[in-house]
Amino acid sequence: MPPAGALRYGTPMGRKRKAWLPSSTGRRANSRTGKTYPGYYVQWYDYAPGGKRTLHSKNFAKQAHAREFCKRFNAKIDLKAIDEIIPITIEQASQEFLPGLSTRSAETIRQYGTTIVLLIEAIGDINVCDIGRAEIDTFIAARMAVSSEATTAKHVRSLHRFFNWCIESAYASQNATKLATSRPRNTIARKKPRIGHAQFEALINALDTDDRKLAVQIAATTGLDRGVIQKIAASDVDVENRQFTLTRFKTHRDVYPYIHDSLMPAISSRLAQSESTAPLLRGLSHQGGPKDWWRQAVTAAGIPELKFVDLRTYAVNWLRAVVGHSTPQTTARHYYQSNPESQRLISGQPLPGSRVRCGRGKTSKGDTSSSSR
Repeated sequence: MPPAGALRYGTPMGRKRKAWLPSSTGRRANSRTGKTYPGYYVQWYDYAPGGKRTLHSKNFAKQAHAREFCKRFNAKIDLKAIDEIIPITIEQASQEFLPGLSTRSAETIRQYGTTIVLLIEAIGDINVCDIGRAEIDTFIAARMAVSSEATTAKHVRSLHRFFNWCIESAYASQNATKLATSRPRNTIARKKPRIGHAQFEALINALDTDDRKLAVQIAATTGLDRGVIQKIAASDVDVENRQFTLTRFKTHRDVYPYIHDSLMPAISSRLAQSESTAPLLRGLSHQGGPKDWWRQAVTAAGIPELKFVDLRTYAVNWLRAVVGHSTPQTTARHYYQSNPESQRLISGQPLPGSRVRCGRGKTSKGDTSSSSR
């Protein structure tokens, strides 16, 4: 591979159109904080007819996958075959597509993988370029026979992105989901259950490990989802300012949610036992089916319709009541930045799931997550 400068800025031989790794290893870092983003990146420029240049990038879980993509991309340009459709099966395409989602949450990756498996079950492992209206109609009919319209619509949305990626990778010439005779409605919104403090306390008591109790209380006070919480490491905890320092999967923006004072003893005990890059909490992954720890807990608490993502709504309502903001947008703007006054107001309120008011440096009597493992 030529030097990065030649690949990036171009040479008389037209190498500016080729892909490159942004560093010798393929890693990218935040220019302000210096924190390295997860995964390995490939970058390349796209040129409009008028000469306007647009920078593109793609993320991979493994360095070998990034280098292989870079090699294939450049080979297509060398052969002037960038616009030709390359026959590749659904399974082969998924082996490239799914690793590129490494910056997304584990739940999102699992969702895309499940959708692709269901597509293969419905129409077989055929070439992506051969999928048309008949095949996508067969898939939709198969899903509608066993799932709700809302769930089927979610699968179709996942396929929509998968086919767009296939078009960009020269594996297909059209997005098959747009050819469907009748697409399931994607405007059906699940009614999110509203839970009170008593129900939330019952949920905490129904959880079987201290790590899971702590994870749920973090979610209820920060609005972070399960995929983010299960990846929190010691290096992501700012003990002095009592904040997490995290990067959002989708936007790569840094956020700094506060840690309630009552949670600090439990978090500090785990910091003392964990390596800087190892996850602080264990046993949070999705187990699937009725054996999933979350499903068992909400069933035991009498709120089986509650999903982990619903804790984000609970957190927003709790935070708005604490800091007195008029809209969720105002809360998000202030809460995810360093604001000592907001932190004081939050930690001065009872921890969700506990009955006793607690102040700075004190642990609530009802805080079931502050015990050691």
